[in-house]
Amino acid sequence: MKTNIRKAIQFEAVTPISIGAGSDYDWIYGMDYIINDQKIYVIDMNKVISAGVDIEKYSGLLQNQAIEELERLMKSKIGSISQSPDKIFDTPIEDYRDSVKTFIRTNGVPYVPGSSLKGALRSTITNYLLENINKVNYKSGRFKTLIPDKRSGKYKDADIFGEVKDGEDFMRFIQVSDIKVGGTMLLNTKVFNLQGEGNKWCGGWKQSGSKTSTTFSPKGFNTIYECICPQEKAEGSITFATNAFEMMQNKLTVSKQQKQNLMDKQYGLTQWFHIINQQTLSYLKKELAFFEAYPADRSSEIETCIQRLISCVNDSKDAYCVLKMAAGSGYHAITGGWNQYSDDYVNNGIWDDQYEMKRMGIALVHKNKHKYKSRRIVEYNGKLQLMGFVKLTEL
Repeated sequence: MKTNIRKAIQFEAVTPISIGAGSDYDWIYGMDYIINDQKIYVIDMNKVISAGVDIEKYSGLLQNQAIEELERLMKSKIGSISQSPDKIFDTPIEDYRDSVKTFIRTNGVPYVPGSSLKGALRSTITNYLLENINKVNYKSGRFKTLIPDKRSGKYKDADIFGEVKDGEDFMRFIQVSDIKVGGTMLLNTKVFNLQGEGNKWCGGWKQSGSKTSTTFSPKGFNTIYECICPQEKAEGSITFATNAFEMMQNKLTVSKQQKQNLMDKQYGLTQWFHIINQQTLSYLKKELAFFEAYPADRSSEIETCIQRLISCVNDSKDAYCVLKMAAGSGYHAITGGWNQYSDDYVNNGIWDDQYEMKRMGIALVHKNKHKYKSRRIVEYNGKLQLMGFVKLTEL
């Protein structure tokens, strides 16, 4: 008896995507990479030793942050200490010396973890599962139902998705494969912020911890990310454990029909695509309104990117879906739209609740100021874009 339905999918980057390997794997200047002639060379420490570099001297220069002397030492050996030709990148910005956020790898190959993609899929269906349940508290960092769990009496998202420990978690019946991808590029990113006070707010670019400017500058509070770039394609799969799901249906008490729709053997994946596209479209329209309300230098490029993404979703007819995931997604996208702010990204309200501010880690100096979330923006081929949009198509 066939227990699973496996759907082969194509994963395609629509805008630059970075899935971080974690801060422990960031490239540190002088230790993991060096810049020479506008190229970033990733260093192989074994080659550094075999090239005859004085390790004690090298370690001392690193510890004392003697950058100029360190550069002279490493550049003199640049041809023999770099890892490999595929670990030599064009530098997206001059005079960069901060850490580089690397893409996650397995056996040296960049890949999209199935868990990352599955987490993004989970977020997109939350509102769909909650469609007929209005008793929800959106103020917490994660939503809490106002319907207590029968066993624990607590209010939690397991009331919607099901308990993991009891094998009822809906996402247990969805398996997503890892997806190996091709080459990567290093791209510069900036943070789009709001600036102003009272009712006078406008867009801007963060230049330091306390300074935001209307004028775009590639330097100042910028971060280089290793990304897979638009049009990069790879293959993977989504598997539906339909028989196991059917055996558990008698335990479903919430959103039963919605879950059955998503697990339908013939139309389940199309239903997922439809829900994801609607969620993405709603998000994009609110983001477009945000940038239109708070313009700044070069923000029109971001609007053009958003309009292109909207067209991509509208043209899909649910034959594919456009999903936002990974670095740069921001709180609104990561949570699928159920958030502590209003559904209108232009008017998110005012920080006026001291207890809420303390719980959210917001300094009291921000009391009576606008609530808003900054956006991480990436520059690719000379144009500013939102990060993290992918297209999933059934093969």
